[in-house]
Amino acid sequence: MGKHKRNRNKYNPLLDNWYGETGEIKVWLTNARSERNRIGRVLHELGSGQAQWRENQ
Repeated sequence: MGKHKRNRNKYNPLLDNWYGETGEIKVWLTNARSERNRIGRVLHELGSGQAQWRENQ
């Protein structure tokens, strides 16, 4: 019997985050870096939220 090599994904999963001007926050799991904005890039939204700003008193 021959040796079996483990089939690895050619892309490492990455976390990509985005911050909006009014405090929106989004986090995605992706298979390519954002600067490689290319065909075949997959994004799965993991979560989103809204930041609340308050002044120190």
